[in-house]
Amino acid sequence: MKKLLLITAICAFVLTACSGGSDKPSKEALSKKFVEALKNSSEDLSAEEEKQAEDYANCLFDEIYNDLSADDAKKLEKELESDTPFERDISELDLSNDAEKALNADDSECNDILM
Repeated sequence: MKKLLLITAICAFVLTACSGGSDKPSKEALSKKFVEALKNSSEDLSAEEEKQAEDYANCLFDEIYNDLSADDAKKLEKELESDTPFERDISELDLSNDAEKALNADDSECNDILM
């Protein structure tokens, strides 16, 4: 019985330690917040424009997510939740060089979605 309790306690400790570290927002959460921010900062979007925004956001965060540190992702999330998203230049968000480079990439396949 003591052995079972000890194993359970160790597993609980390990799982807590592994899961609680970064608190990096998920790709899905960032994508959803991007679309919500776009809808809130734009006039009425048509269903087609909203779908295009969703496709673009999903593509963008699929493409750049691994280049974002937890801190970068949190900064983007905070910006997307602000009252004035999309009004500041990316350089003003104090992101890492990797994140800025990924967000500024001209060769993104996602740009084709907007054409």
